[in-house]
Amino acid sequence: PTYETWMHNKSISRETFNGLPWRIMTRSHLHNALVSRAHALGVDIRVDSEAVAADPEGRLTLQTGEVLEADLIVGADGVGSKVRDSIGFKQDRWMSKDGIIRLIVPRKKKELGHGEWDNTIDMWNFWPRVQRILYSPCNENELYLGLMAPAADPRGSKVPLDLEVWVEMFPFLEPCLVEAAKLETARYDTYQTNKLDRWTKGKVALVGDAAHAMCPALAQGAGCAMVNAFSLSQDLEEGSSVEDALVAWEKRIRPITDRCQALSGDYAANRSLSKGNMFTPAALEAARYDPLRRVYSWPQ
Repeated sequence: PTYETWMHNKSISRETFNGLPWRIMTRSHLHNALVSRAHALGVDIRVDSEAVAADPEGRLTLQTGEVLEADLIVGADGVGSKVRDSIGFKQDRWMSKDGIIRLIVPRKKKELGHGEWDNTIDMWNFWPRVQRILYSPCNENELYLGLMAPAADPRGSKVPLDLEVWVEMFPFLEPCLVEAAKLETARYDTYQTNKLDRWTKGKVALVGDAAHAMCPALAQGAGCAMVNAFSLSQDLEEGSSVEDALVAWEKRIRPITDRCQALSGDYAANRSLSKGNMFTPAALEAARYDPLRRVYSWPQ
């Protein structure tokens, strides 16, 4: 597929990411693949065992009061990480002016009528109100919709969806938006960013939003999390101790994520993706990084 940008319902750019292969899938598909692989490797996955605290010496406290001893604790528990906060990592955290409603709905491709509906299409409107829809087919039956509106807009940020206000701006998507408006579990989330002074302490490492929550402008938050987790395993295999490996890992991999986080925040603040052709090599640095070979997939 290509990444197409529309401004006021007219196409202004089509990007192919310099031929970089990419796929679209639902999170449940990715989650199931990871769980299946973990089980195949003999990993014991314990559900209903929420972690509420940790310490740098390798002790993890569960909600039940049980304390587990570990050689390594990886805090991957999200932007509100209890592992991170219980240890006292210093952080700056701020909210953006925009937020998003993320939904999976039936594609309704036949009902959409004439047009090319197999691409990811980033649809922007700035008048008479700021609204954006990221239209991204996941497969033949499912469609991801990311509906962006300023947090200060009570109708654009309303959930369940205010169907009238979205159909007014994107009438050609009405069949999909009707399905979206039926979802009473829809959430509007304001973009968040957190910047930590460090990602590791003792036997504890933070990955994902716990360490580097970022605006979703570049769609690389989850990708950075997975690459960083894989890279952590590499440094643990090569390191002389857990503590030394964690320090080496952060020094090696964090600069890539920091640059991605900063640029994503800048793009979100200025709504830069509305210009089209904004997925430059710099914007795709983290996506281009091959953690297995530790090289970039095409020249910078």
